[in-house]
Amino acid sequence: MNTTKYYEDNHERIFNAVDHPNWRVWKTTDEYGIVRQAKEQITSPDKLLRFIKKARNPQALYVSISTFLNPQSNHGFFINQKQMTGKGYSYPKPGYLLADCILLDSYFFIDVDSEKGLHIPQRDIWKIIPALAKRKDLKLRQLRFSGTKGFHLEYERVMPECEHPTDRLLAIKEQNKSIADNLKKLDLQTLDKTHLNILQDPFRVCEIGRAHV
Repeated sequence: MNTTKYYEDNHERIFNAVDHPNWRVWKTTDEYGIVRQAKEQITSPDKLLRFIKKARNPQALYVSISTFLNPQSNHGFFINQKQMTGKGYSYPKPGYLLADCILLDSYFFIDVDSEKGLHIPQRDIWKIIPALAKRKDLKLRQLRFSGTKGFHLEYERVMPECEHPTDRLLAIKEQNKSIADNLKKLDLQTLDKTHLNILQDPFRVCEIGRAHV
């Protein structure tokens, strides 16, 4: 089934729903599960649609929770690109490209889902919201349905004042860890150890549009 029409009908709405889309990393998955990342800045709905159409029957569209100076070339920390081989390890990019990692802003994103019913994520978000409301470095920005399984929570944050790009990223990771540690104490059914580790990643993406197949 060709899924491109869904994005032809919705790409403008998706683009306009994202704050500062030109500073974000965009990715797609196709019918084979192949992930593609945009190699140019997405500065208009038309550019977004052209990027989506590069995927064969695109299944889902993702956007980064953080904004970066050079989103089209951002691949995360160089140390996160380490690839293990049978004889050791290698790095797919030659060198530590600091310019790729100049983070401009970021929000904290929580995906609260359950296959067992909507009542479980509902119960969890009413634990999460009052707990994080006590933090002075977070402010609830948006609560919305993620589909049929749960909710998305987006929080604005107070960005750490660090001049050096690497220090800023490390400070954000430390802030994310502090938030995740708060959530660990809430006995949440929707956030296991894997999810809590993902919450700490400033390079993570969230789903912004899925084709209806």
